Amino acid sequence: MTEKKPQEPERIMTNYECIEAELKRHQNTNKIVLALGHNAKSEAGKTEAFKYIASVLIEIQKSATDDKKDLTICTPDSIVRAIIDAATFRLPIDGRQLAYLIRYENKAGRCFEAKFQPGYKGFIYKIAEHYKDVDFTAEPVFEGDQLDLSDEGGFQTYKHIRPNPFQKDQAKMIGLIACLAYSSDAGRHSKIATLPKSEIDQIRKAAKQDFIWASWYFEKAKAAALKRLCKIHFATVMGVQELIMYDNETHFAIETPNGDRITQAGGADDLAKALEHKPAVPMEIVENVTEGVKADVAK
Repeated sequence: MTEKKPQEPERIMTNYECIEAELKRHQNTNKIVLALGHNAKSEAGKTEAFKYIASVLIEIQKSATDDKKDLTICTPDSIVRAIIDAATFRLPIDGRQLAYLIRYENKAGRCFEAKFQPGYKGFIYKIAEHYKDVDFTAEPVFEGDQLDLSDEGGFQTYKHIRPNPFQKDQAKMIGLIACLAYSSDAGRHSKIATLPKSEIDQIRKAAKQDFIWASWYFEKAKAAALKRLCKIHFATVMGVQELIMYDNETHFAIETPNGDRITQAGGADDLAKALEHKPAVPMEIVENVTEGVKADVAK
């Protein structure tokens, strides 16, 4: 009588493997294909969806090295929902930092969930789909600085004189100024937005990840000012308008000029309908990129 070999215990999947399996489920992959603007049976759509999923999984893996950012502990279904939302706006989640998956604690369910959040570069990315040569800048204004603004027929410019160009004292910063320039058939345009220090502090208080502000205060403040600029001057641009609606409904609307919540309802399904008239254009999915000063446009 032969002895039975003891069965090896079944290996339990890691959190990351559960997330990967959920994203690659046929049903969820099809949802991402549709969110990207393709027909469910489109082979090109499936290829793009798998590339999109692969780029997101890389970012999730990267986050696992930081306990404060670790997305692998988020529920797989919340990550699927967040990715479908991001794909609806055709914003890749990769090293270009156009959009992010943000982790937050769901105290009711005592778990962590993920949400899609567009970055200021994502807003500029959408603007660049309509206008050429999009270029942007943002800089802090300190006590003792001279700042002059001008507006000639909608072409807004500024002159900023900083006596101490090496000033980095947060306590002496009084605000930020952001400028976005672009070209259209009518010529070159320039738009400006300012953000007082008091409102920057409110934005920081509303942030879910204050440790990033603590480490990169000026960079985060610049991002807030640029996002404010996009919401003020480009709220009627197709694609940007829907992204603003989503951002204001999903996240705190503090970046708007008066901090009021925009009450227009609409989730990913409604936004998908609003964007479905736009034909799908394959996105360039990248894993590692360098920082640039101009917006990348989907190819």
